[in-house]
Amino acid sequence: MTTIALFGATGKTGRRVLDRALAAGHTVRALARNPVAIAVTSPLLTVVPGDVRDPDSVAATVRGADVVLSLFGPVKGSPPTLQTEGTRVIVDAMREAGVRRIVALSGGGLRADAHDRPKTADRVIRFLLKALPGKVLADAEGHLKVLRHRDSTGPSCAVRA
Repeated sequence: MTTIALFGATGKTGRRVLDRALAAGHTVRALARNPVAIAVTSPLLTVVPGDVRDPDSVAATVRGADVVLSLFGPVKGSPPTLQTEGTRVIVDAMREAGVRRIVALSGGGLRADAHDRPKTADRVIRFLLKALPGKVLADAEGHLKVLRHRDSTGPSCAVRA
């Protein structure tokens, strides 16, 4: 049985991942700013109240996990560097706890030069993401840099944007 540390369990993607993880018999520790927003109950689920930028609550969520699923993202009123800061706290907690695997989701618009073959629509979307809510794209890029910049004791991740 796998123990999963889940960040973003109250979002659209996170809720589906949480349901599937529990249905598959995995133990899940989910961090939530508002624990009541996690409507599901299960003996396999532990909800940790807290914020992804708080090292103590993140450490409590990560401790003993086999893998981290990072699905959190900005919502209205979030600080402009939420993903970057939160990912840094998660990676630090993983390093401290000896957890080596992370799967992270970020918003669209990130470039992966080795893999991307952007079409016109992709270029338009990227332009709009930079021009309109540029802070969201900058934060997603910061999040990606945190994941790419790790030392040999840090988490293992295959980065694909």
